[in-house]
Amino acid sequence: MASTFSEGTKDLAVDLVAVLLFGLVIGLAIYLLAVFLAMLGVPWLRGVKMALDLNGASTIGLPCAAVGSFGVVALLLHAFPPEKQAGAIKIKFFGAEFTGPAGPITLWLACFLSFVVAIKVLHGAA
Repeated sequence: MASTFSEGTKDLAVDLVAVLLFGLVIGLAIYLLAVFLAMLGVPWLRGVKMALDLNGASTIGLPCAAVGSFGVVALLLHAFPPEKQAGAIKIKFFGAEFTGPAGPITLWLACFLSFVVAIKVLHGAA
């Protein structure tokens, strides 16, 4: 059953996604600042420095991949809104069908996993 949303509801959803993305980017910037300060040797960030020394690709790469994946999905949904299905994304592959909220979540998961595989391949090559 397809439901139609008013323009005000759609605008609110776009604004909430923008606020969430802004919050994620600010949080990531604070995290990267803490990583930078830890690398400079700030004593109260010794735990972060030890985590970076053990595995820097997953310490920095995975949070960046999560925020980047969300940004890609949000940008695609904003640039190319699905108008025919009343705002719902429908994804079909390998006999499985994802509609409603499962569409963007599946798209985010596929994007995130592709970033993770790229990080793993590039980290293994270095």
